[in-house]
Amino acid sequence: MDEKNPNLENANKANSLNDSNNSKNKPKKKGKGLKIAVGILIIVMAIMIGVLSWLLISGKDFSTMFNKNNEEQSDNKNVVESNNNDSNNNNNTDNNKDNNGDGMASGKGGDDENVSTNANLKDSFKVRYDTRGVRNITVDGASFVCNEDVPDISGISSTAKAKIEKEIADRYSKVWEDINKQTSDDYIKELLKHMNENSQNNGGYAPEDIGFHQTVKVIYLTNKIVTFQTILEGGLGGVGWGSTSGVSFDLQTGDVIEVKNLVASKDKYIETCKNYAYAELKKDSRYPEVIEMHGDEYEGIINSAIDKLGGYFIEEGIVCAEIPKYSIASGASGEFKFTVPYSAVKDYINTKYLENISTSIDNSKQDKYTTEQLEKMALDYYEKQTGYRPSQVASQVNDDGTISIQLYDNMGDHNSTSAWYTVDAKTAVGTDLLENIIDLKE
Repeated sequence: MDEKNPNLENANKANSLNDSNNSKNKPKKKGKGLKIAVGILIIVMAIMIGVLSWLLISGKDFSTMFNKNNEEQSDNKNVVESNNNDSNNNNNTDNNKDNNGDGMASGKGGDDENVSTNANLKDSFKVRYDTRGVRNITVDGASFVCNEDVPDISGISSTAKAKIEKEIADRYSKVWEDINKQTSDDYIKELLKHMNENSQNNGGYAPEDIGFHQTVKVIYLTNKIVTFQTILEGGLGGVGWGSTSGVSFDLQTGDVIEVKNLVASKDKYIETCKNYAYAELKKDSRYPEVIEMHGDEYEGIINSAIDKLGGYFIEEGIVCAEIPKYSIASGASGEFKFTVPYSAVKDYINTKYLENISTSIDNSKQDKYTTEQLEKMALDYYEKQTGYRPSQVASQVNDDGTISIQLYDNMGDHNSTSAWYTVDAKTAVGTDLLENIIDLKE
């Protein structure tokens, strides 16, 4: 019979006791804690989603909640960029206020609505010019060059700007078309070749360049009107084709101001202009030459110009007739322009554009000379002093109220100045280029 081993029996009891203790000391399962953590996470996410939704609905920038300085810097940067864009874009000036804070567009341009209500268009209106080559033919060093000065206007509405610039461009094109019809490339090349040969036969002097230059300049400006004078200078082989004309524009709309559309009494307006033109011509030193060349036929030429009811506005009045040189006198006598004072025709014409013309300007004929009168007096004075009459005259009004007058001849590629006079408009007394006292009435 087997006997029980007391040691083995005690060992088994010990192992059984250890197994019981080990069973009691095993870790509990983590399922319950995980569920709690997941629940907390869901609650936090729900809160965050709610906050973000509120921010989006209210239009808030979540990032600015953490960095207010970044917001301010960003706003400042956007303002600078906006202002830079406005200054470079004539059509976007809503945010570009003037120094007075009234929201009016500045002289650099603006949208149609703001500029059209600007009461200070005279101050905001600006023009700069870019020279553009139109035609260039060169033969052995002698050149035929045609250039034009293209105006870039600012300070008025983009619509008005576009209309004015297009009208000037169209007028340029018509002149170039006329010149091109009379100056084919072959003709120009033959002329340049002849000039080169002639220069070689006369001591080898370099031939003078020939050609034409068109430009415009502002000669009259109010809050309603701007008048440009169009100028053509140049010539071929000593023959000058220089001429000037004018055109007035409505500053708000950019439309050409047609005098014929303003005349209320056609017959009386035309009669007044003709009587004034005849009276002015008879006081002109060139009048004897006109009579000698054309007799009384000159009246028909002047009448034809006035009957067209063209013209444009200048400070002294309305230029009612422009007579090109060679038409009623020699080329050396230049052009004839006749200006009727506003005061003489104000009863026969719509005063839409005359509202800003003061009584002092209308009555200026009584106490000072007009620019045209002074130009004629300057030519007469120089001819009396020297025996020679320059073919061209130009003038400008200075800031101090005096008028500077240039007497010159167009030499094709340059102007040859005979005299510069600066005189008082009331007395016609002033100085020449050497500061000598002159009196154009002498």
